[in-house]
Amino acid sequence: MQKSRLSGKLSPGLDPCAAIRLPFELADGQEREIVFVLGVGQGVAAASELVQRFRGTEAARTALEAVWHYWTHTLGAVNVDTLTTQST
Repeated sequence: MQKSRLSGKLSPGLDPCAAIRLPFELADGQEREIVFVLGVGQGVAAASELVQRFRGTEAARTALEAVWHYWTHTLGAVNVDTLTTQST
């Protein structure tokens, strides 16, 4: 985090990624919540609507909880019991 900027290297052989850097300071015992919202919309108007819809920590938390609920429900739908019983 000491660098002033990322390398900016682009190449077909490199793994693509996104990076967001936000410098901030915390005092002893201080907490801070920082939310980054990433998304895509079909045009400027749709993207603007998404920005307004997901603005703020509460909207981000609600959206994240919906994702957690979806995956818990989806991945918990099938339960396989691998214990076998012996017949006598």
